Amino acid sequence: MLSGKIAGIFELRLEAEEQAKNTEFSQDLFVLGMVKVQRPLGPIQRVKELVLEISGAEQAFEDGPRQSVVADDGKHYLRIGKRFGKESRATKEDIAENLRETNAYHITDPNVKTLADRAVGDAMTDAEKVRNITRFVHDYIRPTFINSVPNIHNLLERKAGDCKSYALLFTNLARAAGVPAREVSGLLYVGDDAKAFGGHAWNEVILNGVWVPIDATFNETEINATHLCFGTEKRAAKNLLETIGKLSVKVVEVNGVR
Repeated sequence: MLSGKIAGIFELRLEAEEQAKNTEFSQDLFVLGMVKVQRPLGPIQRVKELVLEISGAEQAFEDGPRQSVVADDGKHYLRIGKRFGKESRATKEDIAENLRETNAYHITDPNVKTLADRAVGDAMTDAEKVRNITRFVHDYIRPTFINSVPNIHNLLERKAGDCKSYALLFTNLARAAGVPAREVSGLLYVGDDAKAFGGHAWNEVILNGVWVPIDATFNETEINATHLCFGTEKRAAKNLLETIGKLSVKVVEVNGVR
C-alpha cells in the first residue's frame, strides 16, 4: 500500500524517512493550502489593487499595511493595495524586538555583518538601506525549493532557497544594518496556469515609524496586491492550518475593474 485513509481522517503514506521525519515544514501544506479562484489575474507585478470575497476562514485575515477586511450585507471582502491598507504604527517594543539577535537572526556574526555592509552599500537613510538590501537579497539567492526550514549559515554558503530563505536573509541583513525587520507569511497568487493562491513568505520593516511590507523574492519594496497576509510567526502558521480545506475566494475586482 502506497497510501490510504482510516475513517476518512488519518492518512497513511509511504515516504522517505527523511521526508517523514521532517515536522518543521511540509510540501503538503503548500499544495493543500492552495486556494483556487474563478478567473485569472494576469502578471502579479501588475496587480496593484485586488478585492476578494472570502468565506470559510474570514478570521484568518485582519487589517494591515496593505490590506483591510470589510463586512457588507453578510459577506466578507479582503481589499488589498496601498490605498486599502490600514497604517500600523510601530511601538518602542516593536523596534527593540525586531532589532534583536536570536537563534534565527545572527546579526553580530562577522559573515552576516560583512554581507550586510555589502548589501547596504552607500545608502544613508533607512528607506535607501531597505531598497538596496531588497535588491541584494533578490540577486544573492538562487530560487530553489527546499523541504526544511532554512538556516542562515547554510544559506550564506549555498546561496539557494525558496521564499522562506529570501525572507530569512533579508531579516538578518536588515537587522544587522540597524533596520527593524520581521518575517510575515500568507498566500500569494501563483499564476494564471494554476489560477490559485499558495503559501508564501515575505517581510515587513519599520520606516518612518510605521510597518511597511517588502518582498525580496520579487525585488519589491512596494509589494503587489496578490499578497494575502496571515500575520507573523505563530499567528501565520495557525491561520494557514485553519484555512486548509475551508477558505473560499472569489475575485471581485482587479485594479478597480470588475
